[in-house]
Amino acid sequence: MRREGSIGTIIYFSVPIRFFQKGGAVWGEMTRRYWNINLEEMMEAGVHFGHGTRKWNPKMAPYISAKRKGIHITNLTRTARFLSEACDLVFDAASRGKQFLIVGTKNKEAD
Repeated sequence: MRREGSIGTIIYFSVPIRFFQKGGAVWGEMTRRYWNINLEEMMEAGVHFGHGTRKWNPKMAPYISAKRKGIHITNLTRTARFLSEACDLVFDAASRGKQFLIVGTKNKEAD
């Protein structure tokens, strides 16, 4: 079930999922489908800032909402919708026992 509002998208999960840490220890378990994707938090995190206007792929044009100071600004509403769909795919794969390696390029993502 999905609900969309002006501030965020909420997704509910329905099967138990366990998340593992390096070394095999369980660090969390999810028992229902629920993702609260908050547009205000995405703005604060700077998710909407894209690449410079000189370095971009024209296929990304439908997802760009504006250009400011030489930087593309992405459409956060569309980003939230696609993020929720990605969460659904990851959750479904995890419920079938698939494993994931999530990699971040900055220290902030390591948390």
